Amino acid sequence: SGSSSLHPHRHCPVGVWSLGASHGGFLMALSKVEAPLTDEAKDDVERSIVIAQGIFATAVTMVIPTRAPLVLIMKSGDPAATAQVMGLMSSGAALLELFVNPVFGRLSDTYGRKPFMLIPMALDTILHGAVGLRPNLMPLMFVDRVVSGSMTYCFLSPLNAALADVRGTGAMLTQATARAQMYYGIGACVGPLIGAKLGGRKSFAVSAALFAATYIWISQKLPETLTDERRKTFDIAACSPLRFLRLFRQKMTGTLAVTIGLQSFGD
Repeated sequence: SGSSSLHPHRHCPVGVWSLGASHGGFLMALSKVEAPLTDEAKDDVERSIVIAQGIFATAVTMVIPTRAPLVLIMKSGDPAATAQVMGLMSSGAALLELFVNPVFGRLSDTYGRKPFMLIPMALDTILHGAVGLRPNLMPLMFVDRVVSGSMTYCFLSPLNAALADVRGTGAMLTQATARAQMYYGIGACVGPLIGAKLGGRKSFAVSAALFAATYIWISQKLPETLTDERRKTFDIAACSPLRFLRLFRQKMTGTLAVTIGLQSFGD
């Protein structure tokens, strides 16, 4: 994802969905707009994006300190079995993300950014809410971790692409990305603290509420940023999980890919 240019009008209603039978019988897009964004409106869109990223980070990290203790209880206090289950959860989430993230990215290049920011938030709200209701159900806990974990970058990819739509590819995008990362960092600091204070099922319930708040914030505050003329035809071949190997055609991008891979392995 990363197509740029604008398509919203700041006074145009947002969150209006239209369904059409095209592009293989499926089309999801937000309501049409009448004019590109003004500079002031671009600032409003950027502000909405960085705030959404902060709320999202708080919701994601809130359950980090509380999931393992719940699994430990379900594993009758066995730390080795708990570590094994937690490892399987993380690996499952990464494996699912490998296949799903490219699809979400390509679909957001075809049908717009906004729908593919809202879908992960809806899934996370439902799954975390379900765990909050039934925190002692291992299959549910496992599915929640795998799916919600894979949805992290499925949400962030179109969100960052929307930021590029607004700010282009120059210094303004660099500054906007830095601000978004700052808000994400604040959320990542606050989330675990709140989660640890709440503990157990309450942390999942509040996390679900924050995912729902992110959904509402995006649906109400963020217009679609991808113009019709910048949308791409969906190419299923481009969704291959092996597509990243093309990065190794150039030394710089190959080095960056290895660096990020090693960092992820360490994490």
